[in-house]
Amino acid sequence: TCLMVWRLSATTRPIPPVTLRRRDGAHVVTLDREVIRDQPSHKLTSYITSRPEIPAGADEALFVDHDGDVLEGTTTNVFAIDGDTLITARDAILPGIVRAWVIEHATKVVERPPTIDELRAGSFLTSSLTLLAPIVTLDGIACMQPGHPFEQLRRLYAVTNNLNRGFMP
Repeated sequence: TCLMVWRLSATTRPIPPVTLRRRDGAHVVTLDREVIRDQPSHKLTSYITSRPEIPAGADEALFVDHDGDVLEGTTTNVFAIDGDTLITARDAILPGIVRAWVIEHATKVVERPPTIDELRAGSFLTSSLTLLAPIVTLDGIACMQPGHPFEQLRRLYAVTNNLNRGFMP
């Protein structure tokens, strides 16, 4: 038999101000198509080696595939909204627990990389620290509000996870 040994490392520190700011609305930029995640199969607590430089004024940067479609953020997952349908990449990403919760509770989900235009028509980010956050600008261009499906999921997430008003906008 093969015995597997797991090592868990945890640190505690305040949630970074950029993460707290992005909960109210994220200003995101796309990374050059040549930028890839240094360690594509790991989520790390220290982004020093894995997180590309994010320009001043941006809260998050998005990895894109060779076609320019969006895969994920450096620390977040990404959803576009088309009516009542959520669009999110499935392949070549690190799936998150909040992403999984959204997929489980959404009315309809299509798993494919969303386009830049789809994100500008209404979108949001998810992560365990960001929670559910609307994207307000993408590459400096204003995005439409994500609308009712997003607000409904955000309220349900807050209630389901017993988040108080001070923690979730």
